[in-house]
Amino acid sequence: MSIVDLEPIGRRIEVDPATDLLTAAQKAGVDLVAACGGVGICGTCRVRLMRGQLSPLTLTEEDQLRPEEIAQGYRLACQAVPLGDVRLDIPPESLPVPQKMQIDGRESEFEIVPNVVPVDLALSAPTIEDLRSTFVGYPFERNARFEADDAGLARIQDVGWRTARLCAHETYMDCPYYEQLEYVGDTRIQALISMFGTGDGRLVRNAIDQIDNSRNSSGATMSRYPTRLPQFIPSFSLWWIGMLHDYSRYIDDPAFVRRMMPGVRDVLGFFESYQKTGGSLGPLPWWRYMDWVDAWPNGDAPQEPDGSSAPFDFLYVMGLNWAADLEAAFGAQAFSAYYRQQAATLGPAFQSLYWDAGRRLYADTPRKANWSQHANVLAVLSGVAPANMAADLTVRVLKDTTLAPCSLYFRHYLYTALNRTGEGDRYLPELADWYTMIDKYGLTTFSEVLDKPGKPSRSDCHGWSASPNYELLHTVLGVDSAAPHFGRVLIRPFLGELQRASGSVPHPKGAIAVTLERSGAGLRAGVTLPAGTPGEFVWKGVRRPLQPGSNTLTF
Repeated sequence: MSIVDLEPIGRRIEVDPATDLLTAAQKAGVDLVAACGGVGICGTCRVRLMRGQLSPLTLTEEDQLRPEEIAQGYRLACQAVPLGDVRLDIPPESLPVPQKMQIDGRESEFEIVPNVVPVDLALSAPTIEDLRSTFVGYPFERNARFEADDAGLARIQDVGWRTARLCAHETYMDCPYYEQLEYVGDTRIQALISMFGTGDGRLVRNAIDQIDNSRNSSGATMSRYPTRLPQFIPSFSLWWIGMLHDYSRYIDDPAFVRRMMPGVRDVLGFFESYQKTGGSLGPLPWWRYMDWVDAWPNGDAPQEPDGSSAPFDFLYVMGLNWAADLEAAFGAQAFSAYYRQQAATLGPAFQSLYWDAGRRLYADTPRKANWSQHANVLAVLSGVAPANMAADLTVRVLKDTTLAPCSLYFRHYLYTALNRTGEGDRYLPELADWYTMIDKYGLTTFSEVLDKPGKPSRSDCHGWSASPNYELLHTVLGVDSAAPHFGRVLIRPFLGELQRASGSVPHPKGAIAVTLERSGAGLRAGVTLPAGTPGEFVWKGVRRPLQPGSNTLTF
C-alpha cells in the first residue's frame, strides 16, 4: 500500500499498488482536470512530485510535458503510479474550480428542520423491459464470404469482423477505446481487411491521403494522423508506401495513385539521406518502433551504434521495390529503374552484412548478438533472401523458439512470408492464439497483444489483430491480384488439412467466386471471374489459365 498526500488540499489517501495518481486523487475526493477521461492524450492532469518516488516517465508524458516541467517534477496524474509514500503539489490549473479556504467564522445555534425526510420503501425486484444500443462506425458492408469444413473458422471471422468494424469510423483507429488514432502500421493491415472483406476502398483512400498530408519538411510522414500531437516513427513512412501499393493493386483508382507519387519519392529521399557507405541506414531520428517484443525496449528493433539494423534495412528495400512497381505503373520509368537498381544493389550488400552461415539465419545487427523472426521475415519479403532458400528459411523461423517472436501485429508479415514462399499450408494451425482469445479469455474482439501473467493487454479491441479475416481469403482461399487495378487474378489456395473451402472476394468489376474440394490426392476447383478479367490458378506448382466467367479445373 502507498500513502498519497495531496497538497495544498490537505487530503491523504492510501491506495493499492499500481493505482495511478488520477485514480488516487478521485478516491480522496479531489477532482483533477482530465479532459480526455484519463487516457493520457489531453495533458491537463498535471501534478508536481514534492517527495517520494513515482513510476518512470511514459512516452505519453514525454510528448505532453516540456523538458523544464519534467525537471521541476511535473507528471501526468493518469500516467504516474506511486512506488511508495508520496507527497504531491496540485497546481491551480489542474483543479476544475479554484480552491477556497475559510479562515474565520461565527458559531450560532439553530434548529435544523429539513424539508426532506427519509421514508423507507419496499420495492419489487428490478426487471429489464427494454435494452438497446446504438452502433456508430464507418458503413462497411460485409461482402466477402468464406466457408470451410472447420466450423471454428466462422467464429474467427465473426470476431475479426467485429474488431475491424469497431476500429473504423471517420478514420481508421488502432483501437476504439485506448488511443483512437490512425497509426500507419495498424492501418495498413486494417486497409487490407477492408478491401478484401468489403471491396470499399474509400476509407483506405482517405487514410492514405491524410497520412500524406502529415509529411514534414524532411519527407517523412507522421506515424499517426490526424492528431494535434506530432509523433514520427520512420518505419511507418515505409509502411505507408506499402499501403499505397496495396491500394493500387486492389482498387481501380489510377489518378489518386499518381497524385501520391511525389510523396513516395519524398519518403525514400528521407531514408536515402540517412544511408551510410555500403547502403545500410544510419541512426534514424524519432521513435524507432518496429513491433512489441518483450526484449525490445519501447518496441525498438536492435541496432548498432552506427545505426545498422537488419529490420530497418530490409524494410527499406521493401519500400524501394514497392516504389519501383508504383512508378512503373503510375509514375516515371526513370524513377522505377532507379529504385529497382537501388534494391538490387542493396540486396547482396545486406546479405553479406547480416547473414550468419553457422545459424543459417539473418541476425538483427552485424555483430550477430540479437536474433528475431522479424529480420528473417523481412529478408524474405524484401527479396534479400535468395529465392532458393526462402521457403526453408521461413519454415525454420516459424519453429525456432530462440528468436524474438512476432507479436499479433507482425504475425501478418510472418504469414505473408509463408504464402509468398509456397508454405501457406502451415497457416491454419497458427490460429491457436486467436482461439485462445475467444475460448480462454472470452473476448468478442481481438486484443492488441496476448495477455501475459502480470501484463494484460491494454487494448482488448485492436484492428491489426483482425488479420485472419484477410489471411483466410488471401492465403487459404488463395485470392490475390496479379496486376494493378486487380486487372489479373491469381488463385493459389493453401487448404492445409481442410477438405473443402469456398468463398468470394469483392472486385472492382464484381466478385471473384472460388470453390475448392479435395478429391483424394487431387483437387476439384471452380472459379468465376468478373467480365474482362483473366487470371491464373496455381496448385502444387501446376499453373492453369483462367478466363473471365466460369472456370472448372481438376488437378
